Amino acid sequence: MPKDVTETVFLAYFQELSETYSPNSSWTKWSMLKSMVTIHEKRDITKFNELQAFLKRKSKSYKPKKSAVLSPKDVIRFLKDAPNDIHLLHKVVLIMGYFGGCRSQELLNMKISDIEDRDSVMVVNVPESKTGVSKKFTVVDEKEFSALPLLRLYMSLRPKGIERFFLSFRQNKCTSQPIGKNILGKSPAKSQCI
Repeated sequence: MPKDVTETVFLAYFQELSETYSPNSSWTKWSMLKSMVTIHEKRDITKFNELQAFLKRKSKSYKPKKSAVLSPKDVIRFLKDAPNDIHLLHKVVLIMGYFGGCRSQELLNMKISDIEDRDSVMVVNVPESKTGVSKKFTVVDEKEFSALPLLRLYMSLRPKGIERFFLSFRQNKCTSQPIGKNILGKSPAKSQCI
């Protein structure tokens, strides 16, 4: 970076950025630039007061978008009303996430051998968690919806001999192909469609 690159150049750059990026993203870019300029050029852009004032002004009236959140009523409505022939996989993902508080990677790694059916309850072992500590949870029928019949239906539609629990679900049957993390991650969005 030439020594004649001044605060005015940075201001022009960030004014251009502010037309397409949110203030949060602009601050992220500033932080990355600050680190790179400090390391490679031995210059301190934290002393560019006009630049920081510009970024603060842009941030002042900014309201970040809120992510859509499923309410308990939305979850129950989806589990009750969505047709099983299309949404059974998404229902099972939602049930396992709801009862177990599982991360998507924990659901992805879940195996059929991790699930034990004890008639009135299903016990699920989660051996590979992010914290390195295995955990167990139970799935029971709630007053508002029956989770166990949905799990049993999904398990009955799975082909034998495949260890991964979550498999692709098409035309009211499971295929032998395990689902990936992107399909798993889209399950909550599917429940908003109903």
